Amino acid sequence: MEDKKNELLLRCAGVFLRLGVRSVTMDDLAREIGVSKKTLYVYFQDKSDLINQIIDQKLAQDRTVCEIGIEQGENAIDSMFLISKSVVENFSAVSPTVFFDLKKHYPEAWQKMSNHKWDFVFKMFLENIKRGIQEGLYRENMNPEIIARMYVASTDLIMAGEVYPWPEYEYGKVFLETFRFHIRGMASDEGINYLKERIKRETNE
Repeated sequence: MEDKKNELLLRCAGVFLRLGVRSVTMDDLAREIGVSKKTLYVYFQDKSDLINQIIDQKLAQDRTVCEIGIEQGENAIDSMFLISKSVVENFSAVSPTVFFDLKKHYPEAWQKMSNHKWDFVFKMFLENIKRGIQEGLYRENMNPEIIARMYVASTDLIMAGEVYPWPEYEYGKVFLETFRFHIRGMASDEGINYLKERIKRETNE
C-alpha cells in the first residue's frame, strides 16, 4: 500500500509541476494520471493533504540527494556541483505558478519548504563552507554564516519570480548562475583553478 501511495505522490507531483497547483482539481489529477478520484481519496483526505504529502516526499528526496552529494564529492566544490546538478534538473521542470500558488493558497506546505531551506539547506551550505576552508579551496577571510544566509536568501529571490520573471529567466539556469557566482566568490586561488577544471569536466560529460 505504501508503494502505491508513493507512486501516486510522484505522478500527482508531476501534474502540479507542469500545470500549477491552484487550477488543478482532484478530478483533473485523476484524469491526468489515469486513476479514479475514489482511489485518490483512499490515500489522501483532500487536495491540501495531498499537496502537503508531496512536499514531504520532495523534501525527503532533496535531503537524500544532498547527503549523497556530500558523501560522494571529492571536495567541497565537487559536492556542491553534484548537489546543484540535481537541483537544476528539478527547478527546470517547475511551472512558474507553482511557488506563487503554494505561498498564497497552501501556507502549511509553503512553511515546510521555508523551514527546510533555513534549517537543512542553510546548515548544509554552512558545513560546506567550513569544509572548503579546511581544504584550502575557499577563502579563510569570510564569515561562513553570512555567506550561507546569503545563499539561501538567493533561492527565495529566484522563486519569487519578480527579479527573474519566467520564461525569460528559466529557474534552472538562474539557479546555476547563482551557484557558480557563490562558489567563485568563496573560492581561493586554488579553488578557482579547481572550479575551472570542474566546469570544463562538467561541460564534457
